Amino acid sequence: MDRHYFAVALFAGAAVLATWCYVRFEGRGPRSISAVLLHVLVAMVVLRVAGAVLGFTTAPAETALALFGVMLPALVYVFLASMWVLTMLRSAMPR
Repeated sequence: MDRHYFAVALFAGAAVLATWCYVRFEGRGPRSISAVLLHVLVAMVVLRVAGAVLGFTTAPAETALALFGVMLPALVYVFLASMWVLTMLRSAMPR
């Protein structure tokens, strides 16, 4: 499998997992705009750290562990935080 196809599959899988978490735990998201913004900031930091961890791997086993143990949860959290932002924006719009 080409690494580009794998990256697309990893991002798509993370988006599907985030959507499942958003739908499954519907009422458990942040309720205020400041909490949503805090989650977005934390998600950006988590993604930056996950990228750094992935950059330090050399062996194939380390790379697989970093991809599925660090990068996939980080991407799920980023997508979930973006869904919370979209939800807050939708609720702030006038009807």
